Amino acid sequence: MTHEEGISKFFTFYRTGIRIYVYSSAVHFVTYEAAKRKLIEISPKKKNWWLVHATAGATAGGLAVALTWPLGIVAMTLSQPTGPSKVIDPHLNISLEDYLRKTHTRTLTM
Repeated sequence: MTHEEGISKFFTFYRTGIRIYVYSSAVHFVTYEAAKRKLIEISPKKKNWWLVHATAGATAGGLAVALTWPLGIVAMTLSQPTGPSKVIDPHLNISLEDYLRKTHTRTLTM
């Protein structure tokens, strides 16, 4: 890949990846702090703080993934070659159009 397209090809979607990471971290931080605050109001006992932090972290992580997963899918889809002239498997020398035609035919006949 380096010989054909250059070293810059490795950094094509670097900015997109950074944006997704920043968005995910921001959602995680804000959700964690809000969930922790609400859970401390419900359970102000000091001995249950590990449960408060674990629940707030799990909630924040789940929400951050749920909101940023579609962005990752879009970024991955945009980074893939498109069009019938692009070869998706150099060993088989099959184009995207041929692959979709064969896959679509196979699913219809099953």
